[in-house]
Amino acid sequence: MWRRYFFYGLLVAVLISCGGVASAQSQVGVYGTVGVESSGLNGQGWTGAGTIGAYFGLRDFGPLSVAADGRGDFSTDIASVLVGPRVAVHAPSFPVKPYGELLIGVVRSGPQNNRKSDFGYRFVGGADVGVLPHLDWRVIEVSSGGGLSEPNKTVHTTTVTSGVVLRF
Repeated sequence: MWRRYFFYGLLVAVLISCGGVASAQSQVGVYGTVGVESSGLNGQGWTGAGTIGAYFGLRDFGPLSVAADGRGDFSTDIASVLVGPRVAVHAPSFPVKPYGELLIGVVRSGPQNNRKSDFGYRFVGGADVGVLPHLDWRVIEVSSGGGLSEPNKTVHTTTVTSGVVLRF
């Protein structure tokens, strides 16, 4: 079942990437990360997690860059498809590019035969470092979100990942 959400996330990433072809001044980044996640679900600890997604640059304000981000987050316990704004700092003489995002979308959890969907949100922060002209290392990305619910409890998810970004 998680494969379906993986492909939904991939579709979102491709659609956002294709939208960037029409605008030469905007920057598009496609990324993938791996790491760990604590879903906050009862009886679940830290598990493996991954993210695929893309962002499409909308506007630059000096060293600040505003973009739209779409992603699929996947772990053993939950899967989500999220979209929202991204703000990054690009100082010309400093190789580290910190960013932050506020994303909303659909989060699914539960056993394979009884998955439950909820509205979800996630706050994301991280830093990319340029490795090659069109390749960045996503040194760290930390996210925290909510939206999942269990009886008598609201579930908060925490994810820590690292990966690569291909920029066009």
